Amino acid sequence: VSEAVPVVFHPELSLETNFSDSTICAGSSILLTASACKASLKWSTGETSTSVMLSPENSRIINVSCKNSCDSVSKTFNINVVPGISAPIISVIKTRFCFGDTISISATGCEGQVVWSNNMTGNNLRLSAESSFSISAHCASQDCSSPESQTVNITVLPQIIAGTIQDYTQTNCAGFNPGTINSLTSPSGGTIQWQMAENCSTSEPSWVNISGANGLTFNPSVLNTTTCFRRMVFDSCQSVFSNVVTFNIVPDPVVSVSA
Repeated sequence: VSEAVPVVFHPELSLETNFSDSTICAGSSILLTASACKASLKWSTGETSTSVMLSPENSRIINVSCKNSCDSVSKTFNINVVPGISAPIISVIKTRFCFGDTISISATGCEGQVVWSNNMTGNNLRLSAESSFSISAHCASQDCSSPESQTVNITVLPQIIAGTIQDYTQTNCAGFNPGTINSLTSPSGGTIQWQMAENCSTSEPSWVNISGANGLTFNPSVLNTTTCFRRMVFDSCQSVFSNVVTFNIVPDPVVSVSA
């Protein structure tokens, strides 16, 4: 029996890639991936890993090869680098809105279509103010996209609710000391201010703020004339009012004697 002779059989070479000829913006990056190589993998850029990230400044040809001692296979493709486009400039008249307002936001300086971070498109947006949010935009052309613009933070004040108060409407004599007017349903948002009026029977009573009355409940002082009360809740956008409680006061009887 003679000595053994080693024989090495290399597998058939194959090479798969996830790319083709591409056009990108200057400053952008492109990820290139090659697989199925059962030999030595090498890119024309010098890397030997299965994936490379490139940010070419100029158009160039990229080659990747799979090689063993017998044979090699390769693929070549072109990266076309075009001038980049600038991010748009977002403008808004104000950034603080009341609930239900219409918010107008515009973008200028875009070479292409404006794409907003909420997936809407177009140079101008009109949105209903329902909750606070942040928004930005970028420009998209046929070949590339710009960087993202600055972010604009929009604050929407929440809708306020006055709630309801307990109805103590009744008739009493002058000098009546009412009990505390309790809260049935709590207000939401804004600042509480209790108000009173002494011309309750008119269509538009003359309401005045009660100094220091800013809690959920209110205890009126002694009454000598018919007086009504309500709870107001307000913010910089609006004022809302609870139901009205009226204490009807009958004036003291008066006797006049003449001789």
